[in-house]
Amino acid sequence: MATQVTSPTGRLRRLTSAALNADTTMRGIDDMLVDLVDVIEELDPAVDNLNEVLIAARDEFAAIGQARAGAEELVQRLGDILDLVEWALTPAFVAKAQVEKLVVAVAKARRTLVPHRRRRPVALPAPTAVEFPPMQLVG
Repeated sequence: MATQVTSPTGRLRRLTSAALNADTTMRGIDDMLVDLVDVIEELDPAVDNLNEVLIAARDEFAAIGQARAGAEELVQRLGDILDLVEWALTPAFVAKAQVEKLVVAVAKARRTLVPHRRRRPVALPAPTAVEFPPMQLVG
């Protein structure tokens, strides 16, 4: 709503009021800029620290990668050693199984080949003669 002012005094008042509003706005902007500069100055060391943290993190990740590669190499070597031990012991395990089968077969053969011992009969006393007295026949 613009009011038409016909007098020069009204126009002067309006210009003065606009100038005061502009001045107040400019002071507010200046204050905000000062605060913004302070915030940026406080953030600057934080950004530098962040760069240092990122560099340190990059170094740590590189060290972790190297450790992982070393661990993978170690696991591979252990696998090779286990394969070699298994290869070397396979004949021994096969021989052990064969010896166990042989022991079972020998035990079975011994059980079947050993003659069963027969018990000797108990010695009975020699028979003795029984004498009967003579009988008279009626008749």
